Amino acid sequence: SYSTFREANMYLSVVGLVMASAAFVSCEPSNFACTGESNYKYPVEGSCHNYYQCEKGSTTPSVRDCSLPLLRFRDFDPVKLECDWCWRVDCSAKPAPPPTPSPTPAPTSRPTAAPTTGPTSAPTAAPTSAPTAAPTP
Repeated sequence: SYSTFREANMYLSVVGLVMASAAFVSCEPSNFACTGESNYKYPVEGSCHNYYQCEKGSTTPSVRDCSLPLLRFRDFDPVKLECDWCWRVDCSAKPAPPPTPSPTPAPTSRPTAAPTTGPTSAPTAAPTSAPTAAPTP
């Protein structure tokens, strides 16, 4: 009947919408942090479909999904760092390490001036080699 068809169509529309929005859900992974210095993508370990999206100015990555709603034919290429068709991606390939933070700049102040006082005029007396008196009880 038309009513059943309409309900099924509505159900599939809702499922499709939920799956499409799930591809762009941000979450905070506990074992990966962005440098915050540039935009880049990095593979999620153990997942061929997902990758971390890092944005300049943020150290919290968002997890993205290469798959299309209802279709799992796209994977994240760990070498090219982009989504591609699954038959063209080797998920076991090792990616280059993610960018590292820039080194801190060198200090800009000049060294301090030389000491203003010279060494003492005579060395101190050498210690005795044996006690000079018996210990007191």
